[in-house]
Amino acid sequence: PASKAANGSWNVAGLTLPGPKSDRQTIDFAIRPEDVDAGDNGLLAIVRVIEPLGPHTLVTCDVEGGLFRAVLDSNAAVAVGDRLRLAPKPDRIRWFDPETANAL
Repeated sequence: PASKAANGSWNVAGLTLPGPKSDRQTIDFAIRPEDVDAGDNGLLAIVRVIEPLGPHTLVTCDVEGGLFRAVLDSNAAVAVGDRLRLAPKPDRIRWFDPETANAL
């Protein structure tokens, strides 16, 4: 879930991101697992499950009580319990109306 912030931005799990214009106070944030980058900034994610899949590693994380998946490089050194920062690629974020499920 995303809550309305100032100047057309939205708060998502402690991260403020630019987003669509909407009269709603909350909307849904969505992004595919391959569209985040591990780094110093982004959503705080606690690793719960690690799945090495050859060319990449799929990690299932807890982000503010919700499950979130991310695709990382196969050489990523992660362990269960690690804290990661996952930065969404801005042009890959999708926003939805939570009542209608329509894209915004």
